[in-house]
Amino acid sequence: MKIKVFATKYALSLGIEEFIAEWNEDFPTRVSNRWHSATYHGEGRDWHRNYSDAVAKAEKMRVAKIVDLKKQIAKLEKMTWNK
Repeated sequence: MKIKVFATKYALSLGIEEFIAEWNEDFPTRVSNRWHSATYHGEGRDWHRNYSDAVAKAEKMRVAKIVDLKKQIAKLEKMTWNK
């Protein structure tokens, strides 16, 4: 069965991808995109059925990445090389 999905697996590098995916009822949490040879696992995690859910997930990912980068910057700013 084919369904329209919005993938957020690579949202921070590629953006939200919209495509028609192959969906199998035997594996309901998994969809595949044969054009990119990619499989996305977990509805609500890697892929979404509607755009607003995908945007909400991408926003959470963006905020988490900013927090992580701020921690990395703070760690680098504290580094010194004194003898």
